[in-house]
Amino acid sequence: MKQFLLWCYALLFSAFIFAQKQTVFEQDSLQTVLPEIEQYYKVNFSYTDAIIKAKKVSIILDDLVDLESLLLTLSSQTNLKFELINKTNIVISSFNKADLISICGQLLSKNKVVANAVIKVNSRYYTSDETGSFKINNIPFNSIIEISSFGIKNNILKATDCTYPNCITINLTEKKELLDQVVISEYLTSGVTKNVKQTTIHTKKLNLLPGLIEPDILESIHLVPGVSNLNETVNSIHVRGGNSDQNLVLWNNIKTYNNSHLFGAISAFNPYVTDKVNFINKGTSAKYGERVSSIIDITTNYKPVTKISGGAGFNLLHGDAFLDIPLIKDKLSVLVSGRRSYADIYKTFAFKNYASQVFQNTKVFDNTLEFSQSKNIFWFYDYTVNAAYKATDKDLVKFNHIYNKDFLNFSAFSPNANNLYTDILKTQNEGYNLEWEKEWNKELSHQVDGYFSEYSLDYKFSNESNLGTSTNTKTNQIKDFGVNLNFKYDVAEHKQLNFGYQFSNKNFKHSFNYITPTQSMVLDAANDNTNANSIYSEYQVNKPKDYLYTIGLRANKYSSSKKLYIEPRAVLQKFVIPEFSINTSIEYKSQYVNQVQESVISNLSLENQVWALSNETNLPVLTSYQYTIGANYSENKWVVDFEAYFKKTNNINTLDFDFNNQAIYTYHIGSSSIQGVDLFIKKQLKSYNTWLSYSFNSAKYRFEELNNGNPFPSNVNIDHTIKWSHFYKWKKVDLSLGWLWHNGKPYTKINTTTNTDGSLSHSYDNLNTENLHVYHRLDFSAVYNFRPHKNKKIKYRLGFSVLNLYNRKNIINKDIRFSNNTSNELNISDIRGTEISPNMVLRVFW
Repeated sequence: MKQFLLWCYALLFSAFIFAQKQTVFEQDSLQTVLPEIEQYYKVNFSYTDAIIKAKKVSIILDDLVDLESLLLTLSSQTNLKFELINKTNIVISSFNKADLISICGQLLSKNKVVANAVIKVNSRYYTSDETGSFKINNIPFNSIIEISSFGIKNNILKATDCTYPNCITINLTEKKELLDQVVISEYLTSGVTKNVKQTTIHTKKLNLLPGLIEPDILESIHLVPGVSNLNETVNSIHVRGGNSDQNLVLWNNIKTYNNSHLFGAISAFNPYVTDKVNFINKGTSAKYGERVSSIIDITTNYKPVTKISGGAGFNLLHGDAFLDIPLIKDKLSVLVSGRRSYADIYKTFAFKNYASQVFQNTKVFDNTLEFSQSKNIFWFYDYTVNAAYKATDKDLVKFNHIYNKDFLNFSAFSPNANNLYTDILKTQNEGYNLEWEKEWNKELSHQVDGYFSEYSLDYKFSNESNLGTSTNTKTNQIKDFGVNLNFKYDVAEHKQLNFGYQFSNKNFKHSFNYITPTQSMVLDAANDNTNANSIYSEYQVNKPKDYLYTIGLRANKYSSSKKLYIEPRAVLQKFVIPEFSINTSIEYKSQYVNQVQESVISNLSLENQVWALSNETNLPVLTSYQYTIGANYSENKWVVDFEAYFKKTNNINTLDFDFNNQAIYTYHIGSSSIQGVDLFIKKQLKSYNTWLSYSFNSAKYRFEELNNGNPFPSNVNIDHTIKWSHFYKWKKVDLSLGWLWHNGKPYTKINTTTNTDGSLSHSYDNLNTENLHVYHRLDFSAVYNFRPHKNKKIKYRLGFSVLNLYNRKNIINKDIRFSNNTSNELNISDIRGTEISPNMVLRVFW
């Protein structure tokens, strides 16, 4: 019986197979195949013989293959457009630039799938899935595809090489260059990665962050655990208890000294022409010097392009545009960008909110002065130029230029005293860099560049009255130029040696002057010059998912110091299991560039610090060492990252004013000891992810002449910080919400007593024993991406954000000033944080 049933089944299956009509064509001419398709599917093709000439196809005519799928197959094999006019008529034509296609494929390297690879199509980014496969719909027919991934050489191909459904296998080549293992692929959000050495922000792939409707390079760093922002400005970056001037900020290897606009409202770097930002707060590579706290390395990574692309937009503070132009296809390209505020033309409510926070307790917003007429002019702008020339397949020459400027002019007339007050403040920073990259062979490559950076700050306050004009001026100027020679040698698989030489020359000037009709005084001035020569070497072994260690050494000789500074660096990471790793690092660094509090109290007090070079008298070279230990666990869309650290910095400076005589001040030299913990927890779901971080930081100062030589909390000490963020994607809408909480900044309480003659005397309690009120605020942002036109290459973005959503009245500092009368009064007022501040943006990309 079983044999009988088996034979019946075999007969039925054979009958089903032979009942199907099936015709196979293997590399037959399209001209021969088309009549067969017409007869099989009862359709008609319209075409010219010249279009289909020499085209060959491999297809199967089968009842299981519908007509639409067959036409897609024909299109992918011939690069011709098969357009179904109606149910029976099909037109064959060539593709034009406006036509859209779908592409697909699978990425392999040494027969292993390449998951999470970045696939760039024109100016848009996609990723491969866990099997290395990808499918991208509705892209221009003539698109160029660039594929990049960790440890893989970039691969460029045409969209017509992998049109759907002809999903080809793309074999990628491993790159011998050793890259640090990515521990967290989506750290804060998509576009942010973290490894044992650094956090990397890929600005073009960056998802929405709380309170930001546009990427902001410096503002994004504030969300990293261990980073504090004490005065709500983008350049207030206090990394693990360090000061802002202890961060080295590079833009394409140009050292920058003015990193913000509107006195800290936004960063001075256009994110739309930036490729990535490396933020390093531990285990610093021996390649980097000059700062003891952190490195913020901003790179354009510009290369020649094949097509024109660009974008433009505006928000309630400024407008901007950028354009990428190929001058010689695949050989020479230029990328230009520009931004400008329009507050001098029209002041939006967003600008007024920022201005009221920035200019509070200055004459610009001083309600105690009675002005019959006042005028406030403010504007800023910046522009960049990037050029790349591919001389040969192994030689790339780059030119980078950046310029930014801020201008403020406030004038007011007081009828009671018949006085005209004028405040004029100008700051600008410009830089140039010329770079040559060469790959000598598979093992050896170099990067050589020269840079020039110039910074200037000019402030003038004048008081015109019947008695004449009195003027206070302040200037701070920097000229910095240097060369870098960096070499990279692949010793063997998983082993690499980096070494190089660096030279820089810095000239720093500052002066404070007071001029009246009867006298002219120089209150303080300096003109210093320092040469720095450095050599470094670094050896790294990196075995993915096993272990990594880096050992480096850097030697610095500064002309302003007789000492040779030897700086060892080391990093070790070990994977206990694929999902869990432990790490440790140690570093020693020196710094001969500082921002010091000015010795003359200015009237505007917006920029009350000046850049100065170290010397062997009152401003010695800073030295610092840091130890860290950490662990990371990542599985099932959960991420837990933990780090503990200890940092000691010597030769820090502080300015001590005598509150009973404003002409008396003293610089003190001391040290800081900082210990802390950073904890980061993240959970990622399909359309929603959330992360929570907690930071503990105990930063203590010690100066022999202050506080009886006992340690006291530093000016930037924040013991406890909590950051909690959310991201949700719904169709074409991105939503982000973030809450920040930390205890108040420390300050010193001042006691005032009245003398018998009616004058006042001032003294202070133990240093920094009081704290401001707890700080917290909630930020929200939303972005909608859409393409209303048939031309899918053009994309629009509409965004809306609110800072301090529930309008918390935060106090972020205390402002202390001497009165202008003889009673020696002190005016102490609160500096308040940002009130509820909405902003909007509209952008277009092409």
